[in-house]
Amino acid sequence: MTRFSAQFLGAALLALSTAAGVQARQPGAVLDAHSTRNAVDWAGTYMGTLPSASGTGYRTVLVLKDSGRYQLLQDIEHRGRPQAFRAAGRFRWDQAGSVITLDDKGDGQRFFVSEGFVQLHGDAPPAPAMAADYQLGKMLSYPSRNEELLIDPRSLHEDQPRKGWVSFDGVWNMAHPTQAGHKSLSARFEINCAQRSYRMPTLSYHALPYQRGRLIDRATNNDHDIPVTVQDKVMTRVMKDHCPR
Repeated sequence: MTRFSAQFLGAALLALSTAAGVQARQPGAVLDAHSTRNAVDWAGTYMGTLPSASGTGYRTVLVLKDSGRYQLLQDIEHRGRPQAFRAAGRFRWDQAGSVITLDDKGDGQRFFVSEGFVQLHGDAPPAPAMAADYQLGKMLSYPSRNEELLIDPRSLHEDQPRKGWVSFDGVWNMAHPTQAGHKSLSARFEINCAQRSYRMPTLSYHALPYQRGRLIDRATNNDHDIPVTVQDKVMTRVMKDHCPR
């Protein structure tokens, strides 16, 4: 992570904070027993695109751990060239237990933490009309030994594309590159619950986890059915959680 990214985020947030006219939380606030920190399952992976002064936006991944550590990944196009930023370190909670601040490695960025999302804050929250633009959604996580499937819960639909099916948008991370060279794929998943199979009608392969890095390949109109076997721990758990009983 560099000062370059912080400057662009700061410029965008300054404009919104001024428009909001909202005062930042005062020091000395008492930690509520029902604060986000205590009442919400906040640890996990958050993904989305945050506004930037350049207009192209920051594709952002923020991973928060129960241990108080974080990982921050951001991608932006600057002057026509892609730039990637990565930071890992520790974060701290404010006294009210609702806002976290990343350490210096993360340029001290602040996020309001809520059920199912985090929201980037400057010195004050963004204007209400633009608040959603500064949110990263929490992904459902299905990890296995050398892989993890992340599902966007907002994209989950039952009985689509037809009755007895489940569909969603997901990112599949691999611990090691495949023979094709990718470490993640992003796809629209369609599960045939009765037949215990799934397909990915649209998918793309990326050189880095979290659908980052070089785009290796892309496919559309893919109707190849993949059987879900007992060895497929990840998709077996997904079917258990989301297929009709």
